[in-house]
Formats: sequence, structure tokens, C-alpha cells
Amino acid sequence: MLPFNTKFYTRLGWGEWADHRLYYLPPAPNRTVETSLNPMGDSPWRFRQVEAKEKLKLLAEIYERSFACIDGGLRRSAQDWTCLLLDHTLYGGKTWLATDRTGTPQGYALVLPPTNGRPILRELITLDPSLKAPFLNYLATGLTGASWPAAYTVPATPVIPATQTASADAGVKQANIICPVPANGMEQLTPYIPPGTEPVFLGRITSVPRMLEACVYPPLTAEWIMEVTDPLLPENNGQYRINVAGGKMRVTKTAGEKPAVRCPVATLTRLVTGNAHPAELAARGDLTLDHPECLAVLTALFPPASNFINEYF
Repeated sequence: MLPFNTKFYTRLGWGEWADHRLYYLPPAPNRTVETSLNPMGDSPWRFRQVEAKEKLKLLAEIYERSFACIDGGLRRSAQDWTCLLLDHTLYGGKTWLATDRTGTPQGYALVLPPTNGRPILRELITLDPSLKAPFLNYLATGLTGASWPAAYTVPATPVIPATQTASADAGVKQANIICPVPANGMEQLTPYIPPGTEPVFLGRITSVPRMLEACVYPPLTAEWIMEVTDPLLPENNGQYRINVAGGKMRVTKTAGEKPAVRCPVATLTRLVTGNAHPAELAARGDLTLDHPECLAVLTALFPPASNFINEYF
């Protein structure tokens, strides 16, 4: 969810685990946009605006193909797609398709109308990593001008030479970070945050043992007692014996022992998902460690991650 008052939820045990990101496209570089489909050109990519009647089928197929390389997550359903495309249309958004020379779809981009003179990139998926740079170059060049061209063949040498990406979906460590390397004066994509919002997703642990045992861990061996407090779910309150071995964690309820780690359930959410570094949580007083060596163990088990979600449908 995308709350407007985060503290209302976090005090009840919800924890931040991901940022919600939309991006401003970079300003248009000073050059002429090639607007003809040139099948004889050197570039392997072609771009065109997608008609409404073909959006759902084309985009859903690309989405499913891209999801094949993601280790788990919550997939977008047909109803989600219908809601997304309706919402996108109501806000005046446009959709572009990227294909190879044979016309086979290889990616798509959802773009919202300009805010402060710069269009907003709502979602971009590419099946071939080498497509990201020319696709972003096309969007930045064609959409930040006076008109939005319907077709374009990218030059053989793109203006943006490279992009750095990390991909995933809800429920996994990373998701869709698009950061083109600046070139020819183009700026990096910058986050767009709607006024008055707190662009984060919150998660709620309803069962501490099941949450911790569901993850895959580095091959180290460790054991400690952890104490968790939950303001809403008494079954989560109490002490847990944590045993890690062979990449798996075994969690059992215990009592009357001295905990080495103490934290609220909201902090545990941030820790498990990598939303915050264990040292940061300890410095803020959200995580209490009775033994210094616990910090190294927690950092190895729960390394910080970049969790970005760029869509809530």
C-alpha cells in the first residue's frame, strides 16, 4: 500500500520495506529525432505507440516473459492489468512498444504526461538488457519535446551508453531501478514524488517463525535468542531461539532466557527485507544488541537491499 501517514501504521507494527518510485524522464538532448521506421538501418530496435485494443495482450506477454527470471513474487493478474491500463488512460498516459527488426515485442514503456515540463516514466520493462539504453534515449528525446512521435528507429550508437538496473517484484529483494548514465548533458532519471505523499510500501509480519524460515540465507552457522514485541498480535510477542545452518533458519519459541537481540516487529520487517542496515537500526535505538558480534551476523544474514516498486497494480 502507499500510505499518506506512515507513522499511523508503523506504530501498529507495520514496517517499511520498499520505496514507491516513478521517474522524471531526462530533459531532451539538443538533437533532431529520427521519426521514420527504417528497416534497413543498423539498429536492431524499433519503437511505436501501442493502440488501446492491443495493449493488454502485448504488455501482459512481455511482463510474463520478464517475470521468468525473477525468483518469486506477486504477479500482476488480468484484473490488475485492466485497472492499470484504465488508470493510465484516465491520467492521459501513453504506451510505447519496443520490437526487434522482425517485429517481435521486446519491451514496453508506460509514460505519463509532463509534470514541470518533463514526462514521467511509470513503468519500463525490457527483455534484452541492451535495449534499455536506446529505449530510454528514445523516450527522453521524443517525449520531452513538443510532440510525441508514433514511430522511431534508434541510431546504431545510442546517446545513453549504458544503464544500471536491478529487477524484481513484490516479495523479493530488488525491483526495477532504472538509472541511465548521463551522456551529452543528459541528467539521470530523478524520482517523482507526488506532493503530500510518503512514497513507501509497508509490510506486516503476521508470524515471526514463518517469515524468518521462509528466507534463504548465506551458508553460515549461528545461534542466538531474539525478543520481539508486537503491539497488535500477542502470538508474535516473546522470545525466539534462532538457529542458522546450511542456508536455512530454524525458529522456535522459548522463554526465560537472556536475549542477544531485541526489536519491535516493525523493525524486524525492515531488517528481514534489507530496507535498513542493521547498524543503522541499532544506532537509532530500534534494534538492541547485547553482544557486539551480533551486528556482523545480522549484516551477513540480512544485507541491505534496494527495494523499489514502480507500480501498485
